[in-house]
Amino acid sequence: MNSYLYYHSAAIRTLTATALTLFLILLISSSAWAQIVLDDGAIIMEAPPSEEICTLEPGNYDANYFVRPQNEADLMDASLQSANIEWTFVSNCGGDQWPAAARAAMEYSGALWGSHLSSSVPIRIRANWADLGGTTLGSAGPTRVIQNFQGAIPNTWYSIAQASAMTGTDYVSQIAGEDFDININMNCNRDNWYYGTDANPGSGEFDFVTVALHEIGHGIGFIGSIQANVSQQTAAYGIGGQPTVYDRFNVDADGVSITDTSEYPNNSNALYQAVTGARGGVFAIGENAVSVNANERVPIFTPASWSPGSSYSHLDQGTYTNTPNALMRPQVAANFAIHSPGPVFCGKLGDWGWPLGFNCADFLDRDVFLRVSDRSVDYGVANVGSPVEVSFVIINDGLAQNDLDYTISIEGDASFDIANPETSAGSVSPGQNRIVRLLYDAVDASSHEAELVITHNAENEPNPLVIPLSGVALPENRSADVAQNYPNPFNMQTTIPFVINSTRRVRIDVFNAQGQFIQTVINEVVTEGPHEVVFDGTGLSSGVYFYRMVSGDYTETKKLLMLK
Repeated sequence: MNSYLYYHSAAIRTLTATALTLFLILLISSSAWAQIVLDDGAIIMEAPPSEEICTLEPGNYDANYFVRPQNEADLMDASLQSANIEWTFVSNCGGDQWPAAARAAMEYSGALWGSHLSSSVPIRIRANWADLGGTTLGSAGPTRVIQNFQGAIPNTWYSIAQASAMTGTDYVSQIAGEDFDININMNCNRDNWYYGTDANPGSGEFDFVTVALHEIGHGIGFIGSIQANVSQQTAAYGIGGQPTVYDRFNVDADGVSITDTSEYPNNSNALYQAVTGARGGVFAIGENAVSVNANERVPIFTPASWSPGSSYSHLDQGTYTNTPNALMRPQVAANFAIHSPGPVFCGKLGDWGWPLGFNCADFLDRDVFLRVSDRSVDYGVANVGSPVEVSFVIINDGLAQNDLDYTISIEGDASFDIANPETSAGSVSPGQNRIVRLLYDAVDASSHEAELVITHNAENEPNPLVIPLSGVALPENRSADVAQNYPNPFNMQTTIPFVINSTRRVRIDVFNAQGQFIQTVINEVVTEGPHEVVFDGTGLSSGVYFYRMVSGDYTETKKLLMLK
């Protein structure tokens, strides 16, 4: 990864929240945040922390309202987990560790979300067991926001988890020092948590799974960027003036976008009025969210008194209390559980471009539901003159109502082709599939990359859906190959690339010009594929040296030159 660090800020996050949530990211217009530009042009920024702290009392009444997940019998079926959430549990609770029941509840909440989202890249969450104060239940937010990636609305920030899901690129792995998509804190200093996974908390108990589901919801992108100055009665949005995808789908009572600067200048009283309900409220639009909300716009929480961390970044408290869409309200009551994101949240995710899993798709009654057998195809190591074929399956899920129409093509390296071209376009009935045979016939001995491009009429996947293809080819009849070192000539250190077609022992030795042994660079069992090792010539004099690779029946020697 070739990246350029423009600025670094060692900001310390204070993760406090509302009763059900909160780490509202107040995405301020500031240049004092780290920006990383990746090779694909994507821009990544550390998610700014909240500048204001808002803690709301949990509801002090028993709601006596419970929603269990749809398709509950299938929840733990691994085949229906279309997104994998990986947990890392840490503790900052005066020496106390995560209770086993609390960890189990967190993992259950991850499985719930895993059946509602679709991502080939794991969603990594750091869960902190922390003392957040007596009235705070939890807090959460994405570790980073990202824009300018394939499929993104221009000049719009997304959670890093959504960007990875939309593109199939593991963006977290490309950031030095970052290991997580989402940070979550859960309050260890409460004695009325209900850790069960049956959505049945008792009187005075707060359902742990509900809170965890809500916090994950913020981490995957339910975040608005508006902040308000109550004393001056002004409001502003965005990072550097650029909104989040959540902001892009919000309008006022007249249907004017709250990011329309002709009506709502950034940092204005007009915007403040809008987000405090003085202009008739703020509403989420988008075909999916509206369709599951009785074809009505979705009311956003905009109380007359601006509440940092609660206002604007939640669904309306009153409208959705004790409904299947209650999860993303700003407050939660005791004796209440909702183990589902609900139709409206799933609709909003679909509008933002999140690839959806089975259970969200079920809410939205998808006409067509595309699934594919692989999110990337790696042919491994082949040989020139020995084509390799793999089967790629296009599926129209049984949840679909109509036929899946598709066309496929391969863009990039001529080493890749479709072996059965009659399958390159067609229709697939609900519950049926189409097998496409993908051919790798290397044109030369090197690494090759291309893209399988699928255009389709489904709504649960980006259109087109792009599947990376890759392969490495050795010369004919070879089981291994060692390339020329680089740089060459070199000063002290140089890299030696090699490729093997199966797991085997590889030994590379270096000799001087007289044939005397100098050192062994590697002598170990290595897995199939391309590899690199570094030869360190510290202490050697300038001159000509040779390196020899031996692996099975393969032996080859090449020359290298060290110049001090």
